[in-house]
Parts: sequence; structure tokens; C-alpha cells
Amino acid sequence: MSDANAAAPDDDDDDEPDDALEEAFLLYRDAGLRLPAVPRELVDRLEQQAEWQYATEPTELTDRAGFLAEAAKPKAGPSVAFGHTGHGIASWYLCYRLIRGPLAVFVRQRFGGSYDDEEIGLAVTNATAMAVETLVVAADQARAAGRLGPRERLVVVVDDVDESGWQVMGGKAADWHPDETPIAAASAFLAAP
Repeated sequence: MSDANAAAPDDDDDDEPDDALEEAFLLYRDAGLRLPAVPRELVDRLEQQAEWQYATEPTELTDRAGFLAEAAKPKAGPSVAFGHTGHGIASWYLCYRLIRGPLAVFVRQRFGGSYDDEEIGLAVTNATAMAVETLVVAADQARAAGRLGPRERLVVVVDDVDESGWQVMGGKAADWHPDETPIAAASAFLAAP
């Protein structure tokens, strides 16, 4: 058989992920973690930024001040970023940042440090990831029902380094509400008539 008739080698390795979302899913799954919420409209923009870090645009995962400044802009475009970041033997965090329409979420939870209990860490971070998924849907429903105005954005911060809490930006009552369970508090706010 001549080289011209030889079959081209199969470049598609079944073990290799097709895109960043699949790669992230496999990485998180293998670590026992639930993949953080990635809204459908952001999937095609998601890229690996560094080892264990994915985003739709270059982002510092732990930059809370920068996140809040961006979330305060009514015309901030949708973005998502997540990953595992840290240094030393104790300062490791699973982080998540989402800005999308009526909702902005910042999560920085301890995970993977030498002194962290892995089983507890998995339970806590997986519960947070599930709660954020529910919050995304609830925020969309609240906007559709008029409980969040067209220029309002619910901002929820779960932070093991600084204070956690929530607030509504862009509205009349933009007070910060410190809370140890901000996702539950924000969900209750969204569900209120």
C-alpha cells in the first residue's frame, strides 16, 4: 500500500478532553469536587488560565476588591472564573467568581491545605457549588418576576479570608448584610414576595 492510500492517524485521543469545560469537569471529578456553575452562554469562552484555574477572561481569582468593583458596574459583561489557588502549607482556596445579569458571586473557601480536613472540605465546597447553582436560577426568576430591577444586581460573597455577606447593588437599598450563610440569606431574599 502506498503512502497516499494509508489511513491518516487518528488524532482524536479518547482520553483527552475536547474543551476547557470538560477538562475542568474531569479535574474536579477526580478530586471529588462538584464543578462550579458555568452558565451555558459562557461555556464557549471558558479557557484554562493556569493549572487548576479556568476563566472566560484573565482574572485573579482571589481579588475580591476587583470583583466587587466590576460587579458594581451595571453594564459589566458576563464572566466566570474558578479554580484552586494558594501558597505555603495552609493558604489554599477553592475560588469562584461569577458576574451574570442579576447576580454576582464571589467564593473563596479553604481547601487543600495541610491542616484542612479533606472530607469536611469536600462536603463544604460541594454544598456551596450546589447552592450557587440554585442561586443562579433563583436570581433569573427574581429578575423575571420584577423582584430585582433591571439595573439591580444581587452580590453574594462567601469568603473564608474576609467577611461574608450579600447586598443588592444598583437599587435603593444597597446595604451590605454580613452573614455567615450568605447564599441561604440571599436565596431567602430572592424568594420573598
